[in-house]
Amino acid sequence: MTDEPPTQLPGVTFTGTRLVYLGRGSGTSGDPSHNPDQQNEVGEGPEDGGSSPTQEEVDAENERQKECAAQKFKLELDTKTDKDEKEYFSYTWDQAGQTTTHPIRGGSSAVIQTPDRTAARSEFGISNSDVLAFNHNHPADVYCPDSGLTGQDQLRANAYPSESDWAFAHDAVLNRGVPSTLTLYISDCEGNVRGFDYSDMQRWKDAKTRNDRPPMPITPDCPE
Repeated sequence: MTDEPPTQLPGVTFTGTRLVYLGRGSGTSGDPSHNPDQQNEVGEGPEDGGSSPTQEEVDAENERQKECAAQKFKLELDTKTDKDEKEYFSYTWDQAGQTTTHPIRGGSSAVIQTPDRTAARSEFGISNSDVLAFNHNHPADVYCPDSGLTGQDQLRANAYPSESDWAFAHDAVLNRGVPSTLTLYISDCEGNVRGFDYSDMQRWKDAKTRNDRPPMPITPDCPE
């Protein structure tokens, strides 16, 4: 992945060139005999004429790039002395074929508000149609303030997206032009980061209601 990234705003990070799988026998020319089973980076064909990654490998690489953006959010969050008292967030989006993320932003109050998200999209020129993921934390003092059994229940419940998180995602997809491939990455009250796909919203809601153990935290392989 050696593409030159697009013009970069201060602090913006590119975590990789997104891959596109064109499918077997459906190369860029539309001729079934052209580039069979082709997968490529955005705007490019195979460079070495060899076999191309599968759809599963393409999906895994694009997911890794999103997880690396979420990991960057977590590393920045860890530097905030008030991370247990207020929500911070960042967007991950597709900028000219690059998986892109911006420095974290704090909410104007303890909980992120709509104007906070709007201001960030304006600051970094993020189109709703390019959004890939939304990263944010559940501060311990807000979401998990109790001890004992009640506190344990709060820790488990708030490893999942909240109802307001899903309401934001649902509105973004249905009314704002955000793709349904949106992923919510949550840093829970203990600092573990997990990803939740909007397309699986009901499954995650049901798991939270059953008090299921949340999925394993992400552990992406990201360059230094």
